[in-house]
Amino acid sequence: MLSVGEMNSGVAHVKREPVADARDTDNAWVENDVWAVFLGSRVPEPSVLSHNLSWIHWDSDILAMQDREYVSASFSFLDSAEQ
Repeated sequence: MLSVGEMNSGVAHVKREPVADARDTDNAWVENDVWAVFLGSRVPEPSVLSHNLSWIHWDSDILAMQDREYVSASFSFLDSAEQ
């Protein structure tokens, strides 16, 4: 288990963010965990390449603002880890 801010074998635990939910109690609550996986050195699966993929830019309006923030945080984390 990686703590927030740690990276091992190309997997990083970027952030953990509490989410307000009507079901929250003193002992149970909802959190979003954001993880990043570095795939730059991996060979793509041939089965994936045979399908038609539709790529979108990570900052596209098709993603919710919160999702864009999570992706941005993941890119920032991986960029800082490479240096």
